Amino acid sequence: MAATLAENDKFAEADAIYEKLTKKFRAQSDEVWLLHAEYLYSSGREEEGRALMTRALECLPKAKHVALISRFASLEYTQGDQEKGRNLFENVLATYPKRTEVWSTYVDLSMKHAEVEQTRHVLERVTSLPLSIFKLRPFYKKWIDLETKHGDEKSLAEVKKKALEYLTSLKDILDE
Repeated sequence: MAATLAENDKFAEADAIYEKLTKKFRAQSDEVWLLHAEYLYSSGREEEGRALMTRALECLPKAKHVALISRFASLEYTQGDQEKGRNLFENVLATYPKRTEVWSTYVDLSMKHAEVEQTRHVLERVTSLPLSIFKLRPFYKKWIDLETKHGDEKSLAEVKKKALEYLTSLKDILDE
């Protein structure tokens, strides 16, 4: 209902409904917080969206914090300040470096909205982590796709070489 009101330029009514929803479900549902944030970011009120994230983190259980910050970072990256979104991702990944779902979201957004060099740097960092082949395989695939579209033969060969080196290091470990 709030989204419909916002589409019809009845922002005061939409604000009131979103406030009631976040007040009523503040400790249970992260989805309500995210819907409210999407509304604020899409209407150009990024500062209010950032304040909403702080309120959401105070109300929701800690188990939902990483996913919530990641979603807010995505909103910030796409609709707000890209640098602030990048900082949110970097802060989460500094604390939880093995959260591949956060890395995947960060890489996808970087591929879509950032410069190629910046995306290469993010992919290089994630592929240097001590993760299993099953977790790293999608990142090498994304990196190869990136180099196929935006790189040259030399950069593509370097990525393939790094992937092969990783596989041979795993083989060496398994042979021991």
